[in-house]
Amino acid sequence: EASSLEEINDWREELDDRFGDLTEGAEYLLLATEIKHFASRLLVKKVTTRANRMWLQFPKNNSDEGQQLYDSGFFQLLMKEIQANSDHKYDVIQKNDSVRLVIFDIENPMAAKEYLSQLTPFETAPVEVTA
Repeated sequence: EASSLEEINDWREELDDRFGDLTEGAEYLLLATEIKHFASRLLVKKVTTRANRMWLQFPKNNSDEGQQLYDSGFFQLLMKEIQANSDHKYDVIQKNDSVRLVIFDIENPMAAKEYLSQLTPFETAPVEVTA
């Protein structure tokens, strides 16, 4: 339920203070939380990384969130930013009333976090979301 990176970092510090050096599993949990935070700013419902790819699942077109996402122009702005600022190839897949982006050459979850963190949320975001 963290709404900012500061909250995630505070959580990391609290865990470190309480339990000492974090295990690899705990670090991955925090990394997943950061990925979810960055993805939620972009209204992404689900992120999957594997086989040097990242899949970004957006809300279904016929859902309230989906209608706001696509009707507001937010999705189009995001696509323009991806096209203008990304060195990664991507594919757009529309299937069963939803849109997925596949971003290529994402080697690991850390690379996914870096990619998502560089995409900026827009002032005109149609809904407020939290990680």
